[in-house]
Amino acid sequence: MKALRLALTINSSFLDKLRVRLIYCRRALSSINTDYHKQCGAYAGYWDEWVRQIEDIQDDLFEQVKMTATFLDGVHDFAVTLERKKKLNKSDLSYLKEVTKLATDKIDEQKSLIENIDLRLNIHKQLTNKLLLVEAIDDLGDES
Repeated sequence: MKALRLALTINSSFLDKLRVRLIYCRRALSSINTDYHKQCGAYAGYWDEWVRQIEDIQDDLFEQVKMTATFLDGVHDFAVTLERKKKLNKSDLSYLKEVTKLATDKIDEQKSLIENIDLRLNIHKQLTNKLLLVEAIDDLGDES
């Protein structure tokens, strides 16, 4: 039972990390919605691509957060049900072993998912920096 609780705790931590990345995406999108220059300026087409990329990441994150939360709710309910029993029978122990394996496997899946999302977000941040740099250089050229 301790192994299941540990796997549940680790998975909950990864779920929180996914939620933080989802918040980052939402804030990034809300920042561009209030910037007229990015929406209608000379580089609006590039910013449209920027929006598309962050929306794709956000959609993927939303689905993963939803699926992971549902999975963890089920595991939590299972753990609570077993804890309420005074004595576990053979089938309970078998189910416990299977669910613990599923929760442990989910940890590896979450690690891989977070690495993938972080890579996509880093590439997106590089695009952000390049677009801001090009706009800044263009603004300097306009001032001359």
